[in-house]
Parts: sequence; structure tokens; C-alpha cells
Amino acid sequence: MSHFAKAPKRNAQSVVVSAEHRSQVLLAYLYNLSERQVEEWVSDSLAARCFLHLAANERVPDHTTLSAFKARIRARGQEECLQGLLAEVIRQAQARGVHFGTIQVVDSTPVVANVNVVKEEARVAAGQPPRDGGARWGVKGKRVVRDAQGARVVREEYFYGYKVQASLNAAAEMITRVVVTAGNAPDNEQFAELVARDRAQGLAVETYAADRGYDDTENHYLLESLGLHSAIRLKRTRTEKRDRNKEVWMALQATPQYQAGQDEKGARRSKDGPMTPDEADHLG
Repeated sequence: MSHFAKAPKRNAQSVVVSAEHRSQVLLAYLYNLSERQVEEWVSDSLAARCFLHLAANERVPDHTTLSAFKARIRARGQEECLQGLLAEVIRQAQARGVHFGTIQVVDSTPVVANVNVVKEEARVAAGQPPRDGGARWGVKGKRVVRDAQGARVVREEYFYGYKVQASLNAAAEMITRVVVTAGNAPDNEQFAELVARDRAQGLAVETYAADRGYDDTENHYLLESLGLHSAIRLKRTRTEKRDRNKEVWMALQATPQYQAGQDEKGARRSKDGPMTPDEADHLG
């Protein structure tokens, strides 16, 4: 049984963080475990050891090292630190011949903050700082429900937390860049940063697809100025208004790049979960 003993306690600040540490932090996140809990679990689970590439007789990284690793990420600017890891993954994928296509799909995902909202609001009301100062209320989506009379109605669903704005390469099926914002941040304002970060990696992108949340004239102009095609889904107000300007948007909708981009966007939309604003817009 000595082979399954936990690692002895050491000065966590002096420990060099390894790939096993990073993977163990990922497991803690995926299974909602504390550093102590994930240490105990990996010690007893052969499946978890296999994921970490640890043999049955190898010691498990202790929880103090995991805590130090997370503290370093926060101290060094947690998002930028993780952006560097993501960029390295993309660089290695390119070097190993992974095919990256010409269409990028941009979308946002709500992430619920790991706090008790009732206690958080009580803490703020009492003049104390919030446990998670960056989280905000945002709209998760829209869902069709039936009211008391049995009629179908569309209702918004809210969440308290963050949004992860992601740019995904459709052919490689890999996320290439992310931007993390508060839950109430408008999607359209994050688009330019995602495009800039993709271009910095040398991806041969020709078309950007997204839903109506990114339909902003500045975003269409940005893509045109960079010689890229826009497949950002257009709001109805652009194509149904009674003036000559709508012809520009009608022409955009008719391009093969727009159609191909929207096809990729639709192929990657989950069939489960709440209705998006785009879908709700098509109801009765």
C-alpha cells in the first residue's frame, strides 16, 4: 500500500509545475472538486491516474502544489496565462499537420459563477466585497414554454457569471482563441479581439460565421477591410427594411461564403439547451 501514499508535503512555491499538475487542476474543475478532494480521488482511481499518465506506483501531486499553481495563474493574469497555453496547443497542432480550414465559427457560452447568489447578494448588501467580483447577470438564451392558458410563449433565461467568447476552426474542430467577459457583456463587442488573435496565429481564415448577437456594422466592415468574408447572421431589420440600403445586405446573404459559413454554424449548434435569440426570432 505504500505505493499509493500521497506525496509528502513540500514548499509549494518551490515546486516546478508539471503537465500532471495542469491535468489534475483540469480534473478538479471538470468534477467540481477541491484541491484536497482531487488529490484523494486520483490516489484511488486508476482511470484518473491513466488520464494523468501516472503509473500505479507513482506519487500523486499534493494539493498544496495545485493551490500554488492556481495562485500563480491568478497573479500573472489568469486569462492571459491560459491564452498562452491555448496558443501553444494550436502551434503544435499546426506543426503536426492538423488541417485548419478557412471558416471560423464564433459563439459565446455562458459559464455560471461558482457562488451562492443569495449569499453573494447578502454579502454585498452588508457592505462586504463580493466573493466573485467579476460575475454579472446575463441572458443565457430564450426558451419556448407554455403559460397557464397553454399558449406557447418565449421567455428569457438568466444566469449569474461569465461569458466565454470562442473562435473555433470548423475543419479542425478546435477552439483557436477565447475571450472571457462578464455575463452582461455584449457579444458583438468581443468579435474584433477574437479576429485579431486568430490572425496573430497565422491561420488561413477566409470567412467568419456567427449568430445575430455579433451582427454589428463595424464587425462586417472589419472583415471587409481585412479581405475576409462575413457570414455573421443578419438581423431581420437589415433585410426587411424599405430602403435601398437593404440591397447591400441581401447581396451578402446570397454569397456562397455566407451560406457556407451559416451551414457550419448550424451544424455545430447543439440540439439541446435553451433556445437562442436567433431561433426565438423565427417563432410566430
